Amino acid sequence: MTTETESQETYWTVVTSTSIGSIVVAATDKGVCAVAGVDEVSDDSKEPPASLIKILGKSAGCMRLIRLGIGAASESKSAAAGHATAARDALTAYLGGVDEVDVAEHMEKQTEKDCEMDRTNKLTDNKLADKRALETVPIDFETVALLSNTTASSMHMRVIRHLSTIACGTLVDYSSVARAVGCTKAVRAVATVVGKNPVPLFVPCHRVIGKDGNMRGFSFRGGLAVKRRLLKMETGRNFGVK
Repeated sequence: MTTETESQETYWTVVTSTSIGSIVVAATDKGVCAVAGVDEVSDDSKEPPASLIKILGKSAGCMRLIRLGIGAASESKSAAAGHATAARDALTAYLGGVDEVDVAEHMEKQTEKDCEMDRTNKLTDNKLADKRALETVPIDFETVALLSNTTASSMHMRVIRHLSTIACGTLVDYSSVARAVGCTKAVRAVATVVGKNPVPLFVPCHRVIGKDGNMRGFSFRGGLAVKRRLLKMETGRNFGVK
């Protein structure tokens, strides 16, 4: 690990009461580096949750972990704090529901049926915008590589980077991911990387399923039940147990 990484500030924050529970997210000055489910954390606690420390592993001892909002006076000038704030807001948009659309101005000009259709279309547009919110937040792939005990050019990181390009509403299988990273015969190794993704949601490994449509696994707290819920939210389809 480099001196730069050792001295790097890492801000963390907790997003509470989402549709899949509370989430802790950490970010460096290059972007998000760790995401995990978390139990209740008091508002004034400066101690990082155990689930975050578990992901950071040995690197946690080399990082200056600061809780967003209560950790440092220089927060407004910190790129890491900015990325943590963006990640928090994106998670809230992605998992926090959809704002109602005011269509009162159309009521006098449209029939009740037309107005309802217009309202539904606008809500659908808003849902799509919300579900794409995470795509705007940068990922610190360098730190992700360190946390994964690998290098930036490794097969492991080629998989992680490829996962980050899978668009909302799209489903791919493990074999297609293996082909995309030039490891056609290493599907099991690719599946292992997908299953150990330290930045779920932001690197959407939940969009990878088996060729037969089975879910296989998910690295986030709640496992397959949460994976099915996310995919239903994104695609409108039910993914039952096969």
